[in-house]
Amino acid sequence: MENIIPIIIALKHKLESVKSPLVSDLFNYLRKLMEDYKNEVTDILAADKQLAKEIEFDLRRFDQEQEEIKERQEQERLARELRHGDSRQGTPRASTPGTPRSPAAG
Repeated sequence: MENIIPIIIALKHKLESVKSPLVSDLFNYLRKLMEDYKNEVTDILAADKQLAKEIEFDLRRFDQEQEEIKERQEQERLARELRHGDSRQGTPRASTPGTPRSPAAG
């Protein structure tokens, strides 16, 4: 475990530098490692305070970005629903054959 964490951080820097979409998968992996091996990771990070701060900051930033993405997707979904609902309301409906659509002026 003490060898894995620095490698993951180095890989994170590399993936970020090339703007790889794999960064989010790496963060999910790192989060899972930290959950499954909490004691071991805590011991490793206790020895390297700078690495601990970096990981904490990066995970917090990642969580914020994921939350922003979810909010944006929800807003886009609601906007689509509104547009779809408005277009249905504005579309004239077919009338039953033999009945007028509006009362005849007379």
